[in-house]
Amino acid sequence: MTGSNGNDVFVFNKDSTSRDVDLITDFNLGNDTLQLLDGLSIAGMSNVDCNHDGVMDTELVLSNGSHIELVGVSGLSNTAMLLS
Repeated sequence: MTGSNGNDVFVFNKDSTSRDVDLITDFNLGNDTLQLLDGLSIAGMSNVDCNHDGVMDTELVLSNGSHIELVGVSGLSNTAMLLS
């Protein structure tokens, strides 16, 4: 998934399942945010090379088991800065 120019809000709801992996290709810290609906929360976070390009990315696991991969975003110590 790719946002447009400027600030983007990527919205996720409980209809996602544990098999769902959403790849965000242009998430910009400080500009873009994630909006989690229906009581979803971030249950886990790790740094992995999601797209196998040799650059670490951030993988989020949501409380319903679905995953969000933020390509080119790494080294986060706090997920609060991702949420709107």
